[in-house]
Amino acid sequence: MDNLARFEERGFCISPAVPGQQVVGVGVPLRRLIDGEQIVFNCVIDKARNVGRWLETEVGPQLRAAVRALEFSIRVY
Repeated sequence: MDNLARFEERGFCISPAVPGQQVVGVGVPLRRLIDGEQIVFNCVIDKARNVGRWLETEVGPQLRAAVRALEFSIRVY
């Protein structure tokens, strides 16, 4: 399954490890544009710390929850 399709089901995207790069990341967009701009929050970690599916099972869901809480607090849901 590609990353875009997985975004629809998970609510976050993962940037996989690329040869030569030492980082992987996860990103979550606000569900609404702010002043016409798409705002995306992300978290980048050293790929050595991404043991198993930690980014997918822990970091992504926690970042998504934090962004949703922020949306609620600033009323942009």
